[in-house]
Amino acid sequence: EKIEKEVAEWWRVLDDRAHDEADPINPQLVAHEFSSRVPDNAILTADSGSGTNWWAQHLKMRPGMQASLSGTLATMGPGTPYAISAKLAFPDRPVIAFSLMAVRARRLGLRILRLEVLRDVNFALAASYNFIMSALLFTTIVFLPAVAEGPLGYDATIAGLTIVPRGILMIAAMLVVGQMVGKVDYRILLASGWILMAAGLGLLSLIPPVNGAAWIIAGSTLQAIGGGLLFTPLITIGLSTLPPELRTDATGLYSLLRQVGSASGLALMTGLLQVRIQAHLPALPAGAAGQPVPLPQHLVEQATLSAYAECFRVMVLAALAVTPAVMLFRIRSDESAIEPVAKPAPLPLVRAE
Repeated sequence: EKIEKEVAEWWRVLDDRAHDEADPINPQLVAHEFSSRVPDNAILTADSGSGTNWWAQHLKMRPGMQASLSGTLATMGPGTPYAISAKLAFPDRPVIAFSLMAVRARRLGLRILRLEVLRDVNFALAASYNFIMSALLFTTIVFLPAVAEGPLGYDATIAGLTIVPRGILMIAAMLVVGQMVGKVDYRILLASGWILMAAGLGLLSLIPPVNGAAWIIAGSTLQAIGGGLLFTPLITIGLSTLPPELRTDATGLYSLLRQVGSASGLALMTGLLQVRIQAHLPALPAGAAGQPVPLPQHLVEQATLSAYAECFRVMVLAALAVTPAVMLFRIRSDESAIEPVAKPAPLPLVRAE
């Protein structure tokens, strides 16, 4: 009885907060009214931040509803890509994304995004590449353990060990390419990175059902080296032609696009994966009572592995498709992310009288 009273009091507090006056609107009221209007079979997604707090506080889940958010990962902007993935997997159910971005006060002359940074060709290209690169890398990191533990049948320890070399060699590649920046044409480094990434994904699309660990190690390592060749040159050339006063805002937008790219890539490829698994599964025969007979496990694993292979091939095409755009970067002879500070003139050895 005490718990019921406290829960009822909490709902009253939330109702009061939602109806506090605000200009132009109280965002908590949006979440409050949203709850009663959601269909019973809806799939709901949410971004991270204050909007998620209001969503979680005011939303009353009912039987048949499902909800997804980034949990403790605090991924930026996952609501929309999660919703796209859910709609691909469940086309007959309503899917609603709860996305909310707080805007800074105009009277302070502040904004969350200064989109004028995208007028710079180098930064716009680097930011776009960053989005795509993050999508491909993060999706691969998530997919590989699932492939190893699923259709290949490895335990969690072996599955984890297969992706250890990629992390080590990606860091090594970043350290090496850092010494090459300014000495080797950026476009050569970027094109090499994309080609290596595509080659690695191509190997992953050929993973056999038996002894696939070696293919996972080789493919993911090659892709990671390609990623290592991209990270440092992209941010360097992206900021190099921006005015100094825009670089802080540009760096924030660059980081945001990395997060959104990771979430979007994973959501889209997961949706495609589920669609292709269903396409590869044979039609379920009807049993004596009219219920479908479960398929043998080896057929399910075969369909799953084929679907993963198709997803990796799609990622290969994405990496190859964006490679020619490296020629659009504008390379200056004095390319540098940070202008050198002018050195003061040396003091004279003899003071003039």
